Amino acid sequence: MRLLFLLIITVYLVLPAPAAVASGKPLGFAPKKTAHHLVIYFHALGGATHEPYVQPIKGAAIVDAVKTSYPGAGFLSLDYNPSLVLQGDFEDIDNTILDYKHDFPNVDSISLCGSSFGGYTALAYYTKASPEVQSLINGIVVSGVPDDLQLLSKSSVDKDVKNLLQDELSKSGSPTFLKDRSVSQIFKSVKKPTNVFIITMKKDVTVPAACNKDLEANLKARGCNVAIEKIDEGHCFPSIYFLEQGFLFVSKKTKTLH
Repeated sequence: MRLLFLLIITVYLVLPAPAAVASGKPLGFAPKKTAHHLVIYFHALGGATHEPYVQPIKGAAIVDAVKTSYPGAGFLSLDYNPSLVLQGDFEDIDNTILDYKHDFPNVDSISLCGSSFGGYTALAYYTKASPEVQSLINGIVVSGVPDDLQLLSKSSVDKDVKNLLQDELSKSGSPTFLKDRSVSQIFKSVKKPTNVFIITMKKDVTVPAACNKDLEANLKARGCNVAIEKIDEGHCFPSIYFLEQGFLFVSKKTKTLH
């Protein structure tokens, strides 16, 4: 435990100072106010805004992939309410991104990135983003992402995942976003296809392969440019190497950020 604590502290010491550090607030940085690009990160279920600063612990943090791929870009680790996401309510997310984006008038492109349920949130949010935000999004990088949440509620071995999803499914009244939509179904209405890079884990039992086996094909059917990287691990935060490959894939048309 002492070694783990020292590793976490070390990661914090080598990163740029976050824009906000209070719990429940977005964490971010922008080395240059002239940034042309923003990366928006959505944390995993049960995670928090500090997640990309300390995960993965081995070698480097998620945010290091952002700094390598997009030198001089702005970065925002977003706080969000999973229950609102499951209801299809993305207003708070959109308003937070708009407020942050307006601090950088030169921004002409945005990448979304998310881990696990954060990946689901990133994909679902893209279809509901305001025209101002959606027009800037050039792609989405996700890892360990579920597509069919109803199937996930039955097949995941993660108790927190099962409890949250089954609680939402059991609610009475009008159907929730969860009850009648998967990512594949949500993207049926998308008018602006985008680039999507998916990282999946072959040994994943938290988000089993059956929960996303058709995601790549269905996104391609909606006109999205999709690439998938399969790694021989269980549910985890992937090496930043794969994240860097993902950012490279989605940003082929991104302008120079310096």
